[in-house]
Amino acid sequence: LKRSWSNFKANGYRYDDGAAVVSWIGDSSCNTTSISLQERMVCAAMSGIFCWATIFPLDSLRSRMYAAVAEQQQQHQPSLRRTLLIDTIRTMQRERSFYRGFWVTVLRAGPVAAAVLPVYDLTLETLSSHCPQ
Repeated sequence: LKRSWSNFKANGYRYDDGAAVVSWIGDSSCNTTSISLQERMVCAAMSGIFCWATIFPLDSLRSRMYAAVAEQQQQHQPSLRRTLLIDTIRTMQRERSFYRGFWVTVLRAGPVAAAVLPVYDLTLETLSSHCPQ
């Protein structure tokens, strides 16, 4: 666990570190390199939900700004990016739209990550076992 925790601090959060932390919480004597498929899926779902929950307001802001720039370009208006950011933030605060669609996105993120990340992980393990180092 000490090796996994130092990787967590040094390299930032990764899927492998989430698996190590969940294994550590469940059983401190657990070998973190060989976790079950169910544990991989739980770790992936938790990381997907956490990722979308933290980044959602910024993603909403980015989407609004892209739409505003596209609208300005269609109307052949000059783009004022500095005021666009401030105006978009104020509009979104007034409309309370930073978190519009949050629960749909977060509830979707868990199953998607639970399906995709373990498949990627197992594929990587399989291909790595067939390749000479």
